[in-house]
Amino acid sequence: MAGTAETDALADAPARCGQPAFSWRRDATLGDPTDVGGEARMTPAQLQAIASAAGVELPFEVRETIGLRPLRY
Repeated sequence: MAGTAETDALADAPARCGQPAFSWRRDATLGDPTDVGGEARMTPAQLQAIASAAGVELPFEVRETIGLRPLRY
């Protein structure tokens, strides 16, 4: 249904559904990250300490180091 001339016309007329004026982004890069941060690694001991500090009892033993990388959209 979406992407037809009829649905685009409705979506481009926010006043028809009582919304303030706005415009939709339709560029091809929509959803692509605009920035990728550096990787942070956390060991099993660090992950367990975070869970414990939060009062969370994990139902399993943490065995793997993980890597986290922040993305900005």
